[in-house]
Amino acid sequence: MIVAKVEHFIKDGSREAYIELMKEMSVEIQNYGASAKRLEKMDAADENHLLLEFSSMESFKKWHDSDIHTSIKKRLLELISKQPKSSKFKVL
Repeated sequence: MIVAKVEHFIKDGSREAYIELMKEMSVEIQNYGASAKRLEKMDAADENHLLLEFSSMESFKKWHDSDIHTSIKKRLLELISKQPKSSKFKVL
């Protein structure tokens, strides 16, 4: 299993659109053997983290290279104030 953690900082006024986009992504990512959880920092509502769990590196790559990922990422960049930071982990 592969886990990716992605950090986002939401622009003022973009919270609802961000939440809707993340709901859409959570549904779409299931088609790639994966799941998504959104975490909101308790003392900073504009800071969100995604935990994306993939069944394998192959499923991660398929998602990463997909047209739907590209589309979601393009829309996401309009809603966040900083470039996303991500890390990948292998679950042992």
